[in-house]
Amino acid sequence: MATGHCAWLAAFLLLACGGGTPKPANPEPKAAAPDAPKPEASAPEAASPPAESDQLRVIFEKDQVAEYFRTRGGNEKPGTHFAPTRADIEKLEAALPGEIKKQQHGVAAISPPLWERVKEYKRQYVPYVDASGARFIWGNFMCTNPGRPGSDTWRKKVVRPTQGGECFFHVEYSPDSGSFRRFTISDED
Repeated sequence: MATGHCAWLAAFLLLACGGGTPKPANPEPKAAAPDAPKPEASAPEAASPPAESDQLRVIFEKDQVAEYFRTRGGNEKPGTHFAPTRADIEKLEAALPGEIKKQQHGVAAISPPLWERVKEYKRQYVPYVDASGARFIWGNFMCTNPGRPGSDTWRKKVVRPTQGGECFFHVEYSPDSGSFRRFTISDED
C-alpha cells in the first residue's frame, strides 16, 4: 500500500506543481479586457470627404452629365459619372486663377482681372469619366445668377449662355493630372 500511496502522492505533486500536460512553447496571447485601452494603430490618411454643394457651388449628379454632353454637341459620350472629393474641387479652384492668367496672356484685362474675380463666381460642376476612363470635372462659371433675379435654376440644370463675355466661362479639369483643357469664354454681347 505504501507504493500506491507514493504513486498517488507523486501524481498529486506533479499536477500541483504544473507538471503533467506540456505547455506550448509560444502560448496564444490572452484576450484584453473589454474596457482595456486598445493599442494605437497607425491610422491611414483620411480620405477627403465628398464635395458638397453650397451657396456658390453645385455638384451635379449623373443625370446632368448627359445634359452637359447634349448641350456641348459633338459625338463624344461620357463613360460614367464619379463623385469628386472636396480635395478635387479645392485643387481645381486653387489652380484656376493661374490657368485663367495663362489663357488670357496678352489679352487686355478688365479691372480687376478675371483671375481675381473668379472666386466670387457661381459655379456648376459636372464630374464625368470619359470613354477612355479618364476623370474630368467640367466647371461652368457665372458672375451673375442667370435667368430671373432670385431664380435658383442654375442649381438644378446646366446653364450654357452664349453671350456675356467674361461673365460666363467654362473649363474642364482633370483631378488625376491637375491639368485643364477646353477653357472657353462666352461670346460678347
